[in-house]
Amino acid sequence: MTRLLSDAKTAEHLEDLASRLDAGLRPTDGGGPETLTATLRRELNLREYEWSALAAGETAGALPRVLRRLAAARQERAALTRQLTGVLAYPMFVLCLCGMVAALAIGMGKAPRGWFWLSGTLVLVIGVTAVWVTRRLRDPACDGDRLPVIGRLSRCAAEIPYLVALQVLYGAGVPVRAAHPQAAAAARVPWVRARLFVANRALEAGEPLAAALERQSALTTESLTLVRDGEITGQLEDALSRAIGRRREEYSRLLRRGASLVGALGYAYAAGSVLWLALSFYGAYFARLR
Repeated sequence: MTRLLSDAKTAEHLEDLASRLDAGLRPTDGGGPETLTATLRRELNLREYEWSALAAGETAGALPRVLRRLAAARQERAALTRQLTGVLAYPMFVLCLCGMVAALAIGMGKAPRGWFWLSGTLVLVIGVTAVWVTRRLRDPACDGDRLPVIGRLSRCAAEIPYLVALQVLYGAGVPVRAAHPQAAAAARVPWVRARLFVANRALEAGEPLAAALERQSALTTESLTLVRDGEITGQLEDALSRAIGRRREEYSRLLRRGASLVGALGYAYAAGSVLWLALSFYGAYFARLR
């Protein structure tokens, strides 16, 4: 029975398996003539490209190295998830505070009509915008590069797993043309994934990787430059590693900026609402005294 583990736990398990192999031990309690990858399929829940990399590594006699590479990729993804959670913690707290202020004012029946309509309009605009952006990003035909900030964020979010998958597969000995469709499937954003799959047709027709990706604007300019240089120099694996690092840095930077903006706007709304409600209450109170 497969186990559904977190990225951090999966990384630890893969590292332990690599250590057992280095020590000359079978990484699982299973036996028989089946391959180690087949045995692991009954115990772990990995992505398809990870299974392909393990199978290729086992065939080439480099399974411990592939296991450690997959473990490192999982650890980096876990670190990125923790960073994302930390970055979003403050904006989410501020938004919850705004909701509490609004609920308290409405529950006490003290909400000024102007404030009520303004808050309702803001909620409506934010909701409609969020739905529109979500639907656009899910459209494979979307030109996400025209969406400010959100487009760049979504591109990085799709490009990172694609580059990681391609690096792992290529490093395990899988040829680029065979590795590319599996790596493209790892990209979670539909409009980026669609471009990667279209580029795969040119790749199968014999075009170099960088040229096929550039034709469809499937990657950022910086990543394309690194991939092209890696192909020319024969250092594609190292080039992919550097591209992954650049995209992770950019993704983290954009997330921090976005979270800071959301937090500042939310704080301004909460503070403004409290001030508005206080002035309205005391204004009515002193009016009754007079």
